[in-house]
Amino acid sequence: MAVFGLLVTPAGLIRRGKSPIGIGAYAGLAGIVISLASTIWLGFNGAPPITFGGFQVDLFTYFFTGVILLVSLFVAISSFDFMKGDPNTAPYFGLLLLSTLGMIVLAASMDLILLYVGW
Repeated sequence: MAVFGLLVTPAGLIRRGKSPIGIGAYAGLAGIVISLASTIWLGFNGAPPITFGGFQVDLFTYFFTGVILLVSLFVAISSFDFMKGDPNTAPYFGLLLLSTLGMIVLAASMDLILLYVGW
């Protein structure tokens, strides 16, 4: 998620022909879809709960990560028509991915310090 969030903005400089939306928006959408697919796969494989640092990855985290990613996917899809022709499409999708990552950190955090970092 973080890698896609950081790569979407520079990828927005690449335009495909006369397309009003650059490749950055499609890369952002791909990042959300890949994250959602991996969350669903990990959630259904029934991995044991993992705790490391201030994070805890369990079924609660997988559920809310899936909900957050699904909402983010719907926002990204509905933004394609809204952002058509806007020169700031790639930074918009980059910020969407990074804010989604912050929400996922909030869902996985166990202490107040990570809640503050995710906020």
